[in-house]
Amino acid sequence: NVDSDVDLQSVDLDRLVAPLVAGDAAATWAPFVERAGDTLGDRASRALLCSSLQSFVVLCGLDQRSLVGKCFAVRVDALRSAGGFEALSRHLGEDVELARRLREQGHSVRAVAVRPISRASGRDFAAVVRRYARWLAVVRAQRPWLMVSYPLLLFATLPLCACALLLAARGDVRWWQAAAAAGVALGARALVGLGARRVAGAQRGSLAYDVLLSDVLLALAWARALISRRINWRGRWQRVEPGGILAPDRRPALLALRRLLARGIERALGGYRQPIVEIDTSLPLARSGDGKPRRVAVIGGGIAGITAASTLAQRGMAVTLLEKNEHLGGKIGAWRERLVDDEGVAHEVDMEHGFHAFFRHYYNLDAFLSRLGLRQSMKSIGDYVIIERGGEQIGFAELDTAPLLNMFSMARAGIFSWRDVLESRPTLDNMDAFLRYDPVATPAAYDGVSFAEFADKARLPRRLRLAFSTFARAFFADEQRMSMAELIKSFHFYYLSNDAGLIYDYPDDDYERALLRPLREHLAQVGVTLRLGAGVGVIAPASDDGGDDALLVDGERFDDVVLACDVVGARAIAEGSSALAGRYPRALAALRALRPSQRYAVLRVFSDAELPADMPLFVITEREQVLDAVAVVSRVNGSAQRWSERHGGCVYELHCYAVPDGLDEREVRDGLLAEAERALPALRGQRVRLEHLQLNANFAAFHVGMASARPGVETDVPGLFLAGDWVALPRPAMLMEAACMSGLLAANGVLARTGLRREQVYAVPARGLMASWPMPPKRYPVVALAKEARQRPLAKAR
Repeated sequence: NVDSDVDLQSVDLDRLVAPLVAGDAAATWAPFVERAGDTLGDRASRALLCSSLQSFVVLCGLDQRSLVGKCFAVRVDALRSAGGFEALSRHLGEDVELARRLREQGHSVRAVAVRPISRASGRDFAAVVRRYARWLAVVRAQRPWLMVSYPLLLFATLPLCACALLLAARGDVRWWQAAAAAGVALGARALVGLGARRVAGAQRGSLAYDVLLSDVLLALAWARALISRRINWRGRWQRVEPGGILAPDRRPALLALRRLLARGIERALGGYRQPIVEIDTSLPLARSGDGKPRRVAVIGGGIAGITAASTLAQRGMAVTLLEKNEHLGGKIGAWRERLVDDEGVAHEVDMEHGFHAFFRHYYNLDAFLSRLGLRQSMKSIGDYVIIERGGEQIGFAELDTAPLLNMFSMARAGIFSWRDVLESRPTLDNMDAFLRYDPVATPAAYDGVSFAEFADKARLPRRLRLAFSTFARAFFADEQRMSMAELIKSFHFYYLSNDAGLIYDYPDDDYERALLRPLREHLAQVGVTLRLGAGVGVIAPASDDGGDDALLVDGERFDDVVLACDVVGARAIAEGSSALAGRYPRALAALRALRPSQRYAVLRVFSDAELPADMPLFVITEREQVLDAVAVVSRVNGSAQRWSERHGGCVYELHCYAVPDGLDEREVRDGLLAEAERALPALRGQRVRLEHLQLNANFAAFHVGMASARPGVETDVPGLFLAGDWVALPRPAMLMEAACMSGLLAANGVLARTGLRREQVYAVPARGLMASWPMPPKRYPVVALAKEARQRPLAKAR
């Protein structure tokens, strides 16, 4: 095991494993040092590891039997005898516990003369204190008697000097005696620092400054570990029990209060899952059997088109679903691809658009898939994980899921600090914008502001800005282009309007078997005519005089049309439909004004490398230039899993959701691989056997200034309805749920035009928890919300 921040060039793997090969030891480890980083936290951590008795290089000389898990090797048989990594996962100090179990069974653990260099950087001082406090929590749990040695030995210099001066000030000793005692203490500490530096390798910088930093850091970490057994470990609040065993932190009184508050918040929002369509139960569900069924064309075979086609076909309409690709699914599509490996051999492999998250508050998509029996087989991701460049993980699994309470949980988890918010008036003045979402006032105030401008003016703390920045890129825009109004709406939709949390589900097989094949079978069963490879160029009026409301799709007559293709396709069709534009210029102008997002990239890699078993299935990364996320496809995709079993290694995807302008395909590909290898040491030196890069720009753009021009589901063209994640909706929804909701609403438009009963559609609350609260006076508002806009009533969806 080698942690992701370790420079592999500094690790002599042959020397590390030599004692294992010779049978002299069951496990070996290498004490590491730090060499990178310019922040106060980086300097303090480096000082502690290179200028104090806490240096692992020094400690391993005193006791080689322990084990530090940043760089270690263990024999497979010895690991099995210790219960495997799974048995160690409940311990905070898995490495220390592994060494203890191995010694207990009579195995030898040995430190080797290798000096791995950690390149961890960008850490603030508080994060470093928390890190070393976790280490000391292990000491407290497993060897509590050692805690006494820290103030007596490891950071005794400053307390000794202070005591000497205090005694001299009280007159208990003379000043020269106090000075002599302080001098001896300082001199001894300086010798320790020099000795530690020498053993750890040459070290630049002021010795006095490093000694002071390391002692202050160790004292603060020691105090934090002593005060409380509660720690935040990988985004989850845990309690360290004796022996270092982690147990969920549960307090009955707090849980009862939390449940009470959560119920009050749900009532204040009017419930989380709200019906938004007024249903007239006196209307029939379908037309009588007399006469020819109404013909409907659905253009686009993604989620929006499939939803609309299924809904209308089940109501007795003759639906034709037209899809330009040779496969169904749109953004969840799957197909066969011919790839040539690094030896020139061709392979036919299953390919997909990319890994997708099915969030649990996707009420309409969830209901649609559940009716088909497709939702029940999905698996939970377990945690929503962001990995910072320094290797720290931000997790959301153990956070409160109730709106508002989850914001407090984010602070407890260290995602942001209330102190940072309260001490910065611009931050305090503007954070309530996320809780004041209003479908009218928020776009009016914030659509002209980018997230980058908001974050700068509001002076968002670094980790909070990171969380929002990674969130923004999920909508295919970088900070400078992402509309703040759209980001507030998105955050409201995903985090502040429901209690499902950010934990999502994913299909338990490749998309063809888990979703697309059953969807094709369903569409055939309900009578949908599916035409693949059928691109559409023109929609035109059926008559020149307007006496016939029917529409022609490439010359074929339909009573109604649902335009449900992606934003690029919708715009192309609008530009090609000049006759329709002549009669209905406003509707076609809105479609012709559509713009796609920035380019996004999905690189699927068939590699000979093995990724660590404990690596999350899907992680979001703190981007350097291009890498936003990594998905280990061969763990969930049946086809990829079979490939890795035949050839060894793994299959993974690298995602970039907002490709910087100016990068060509080769630069995107090389950048993704280089950043992945820096983030995941197991990939370094890999052999890429097969690869497939998708570089597209066909998602909806949620850029600054675009909200007011976004067309809605209904148009002023009789019989033409719009569906897709790019359509303006009456309630907040994004991505796949927006596509599904728009498909239902478009189908409702056709049903209403035919005099049939509409389908119910569900949505999250329309407004944020604080949308109707009085606005407090602000000294540094980024924008001002219009009071009259916030008071405007909402209409029911048609």
